[in-house]
Amino acid sequence: MKKSLISFVLMSLVGMTLTSCNIYSPFLSKSNSSEDSSYTPFTRPETSDAYYKVDPASFRPYSLQDINNSYGTDAVPSTGNVKLLVLPIEFSDYAFSSSFLTNLNTALVGNRDDGSTGYWESLSSYYKKSSFGKLNLSFEIASIYKPNMTAYNAYSKWGSSSSSSDNGTTLIEAALSKYSSSHSTKEFDSDGNGYIDGVIAVYSCPNYTTGNLNFQDKTGYYWAYTFWADNDPNPLNPTLSSYFWLSQDFLVNQHGVDAHTLIHEFGHMMGLDDYYPDGTSFNPTGGLLMMDANVLDHDSYSKSILGWMDPIVVDDDCTIDIGPANSSGDCIIVPTSKFNGSVYDEYLLIELYTPNLLNELDSKTAYSSVGKGYSIPGIKIYHIDSRVMELTVDIGGSVQTDYYDKPVLKPNGRTFYKIGATNCQKKASYANKSFSLIHLLESSGIFTFKRGGYGNDLTLFRSHSVFDITKFKSFFPNGTKYNNGEYVNVEIDINEVNSSKANLTFRFV
Repeated sequence: MKKSLISFVLMSLVGMTLTSCNIYSPFLSKSNSSEDSSYTPFTRPETSDAYYKVDPASFRPYSLQDINNSYGTDAVPSTGNVKLLVLPIEFSDYAFSSSFLTNLNTALVGNRDDGSTGYWESLSSYYKKSSFGKLNLSFEIASIYKPNMTAYNAYSKWGSSSSSSDNGTTLIEAALSKYSSSHSTKEFDSDGNGYIDGVIAVYSCPNYTTGNLNFQDKTGYYWAYTFWADNDPNPLNPTLSSYFWLSQDFLVNQHGVDAHTLIHEFGHMMGLDDYYPDGTSFNPTGGLLMMDANVLDHDSYSKSILGWMDPIVVDDDCTIDIGPANSSGDCIIVPTSKFNGSVYDEYLLIELYTPNLLNELDSKTAYSSVGKGYSIPGIKIYHIDSRVMELTVDIGGSVQTDYYDKPVLKPNGRTFYKIGATNCQKKASYANKSFSLIHLLESSGIFTFKRGGYGNDLTLFRSHSVFDITKFKSFFPNGTKYNNGEYVNVEIDINEVNSSKANLTFRFV
């Protein structure tokens, strides 16, 4: 159904994603667990080693797209060949610049390696590199759609009230209708689920922060954000679901053509959350991540959940080498004893950061007020709480919640699934509003992120540094315990760190 009970609850209580955080409703948590005789708990692979490589199938029993599908929205597939539709929308009082189409094409498909971007990566080249070649994007730019109205006319009809804003959907649907009157949309549905994989809508007026609009945009209608249309799927003529909407302003900066914003928003289209806070001082990742301040390569958690990296699980005493995450694809998970064997759980995640490849530009040039990225090699240790929650809506609209660790999602019209924790600490997650999805630990043991601090070179663990929960208990909401109540029972010696490898020793106590 186009307007299911789940859709109503999400729209009225939970909301949808803008470029700000996924909005979680502070639902009261009630047990909704049930026994499933077909469920077999995770069993550690038989090996004589103190570590093992995850099995991709069991590590990702379902995708972020599957989670989105459970509550009636879609997400762009994160692997394979994906073609996106691009819809330029030109208002009568703001014409596109003479260089718009050139800039747009460069931002989408330019290649820094051959100098065609002039500044950084394009949307397609970034994701080809970040995914280790597992995601290949292409685009079709439709003819410019002219709705015969001013930017203010559109704003006053669909964006002047934050409670009733359609977030660009009406204009995008109109532009799509014009395109589909003479073109099939089937080529944009790579997985055949009846939805266009993703639409990029670029409007001609300035974004509201520039001060160049000829009226006051009080709701931020003219900004860059990701949203989802509420349509039924149609395999014969795929319909609009996932899209992002941004001004031509976001295609260039003082350096030239720039795709940072496109890259961040596309992360949302694949199902990634924002990693920055919303309305609080606590900044769990210190800003310096693509899904935080739009900078650097994607982190290893994001790459793992998207299907681009298969971590090593360390669960016994050992010493091990790892290569740089951005070139080798190496990263380490330290699980709790209740580990369900999947990316959808709570654990420590460790990666070796190096300031090269997709990290190089942002480590040398400040993209925003957050500052430059890390300029030295170093170890990052993240506390990840990626546990999935099952939410069941009753007839009255109240929601029962419980953690869910079974390998198959079972949406049924009233039941849907979300990752429980969020970095948007102002918004209560389904689990606990104090739990972060991804939290970067600071090597000093001084919790500057709690007060709004940003990451810098001192954040990284270097040679001869140590992780010990007694020093880092202030970084965990439950002190010496994980969010699930288990004690953090590992000590980690970072023996050596350089640009080609890191050597680490793990001791379980």
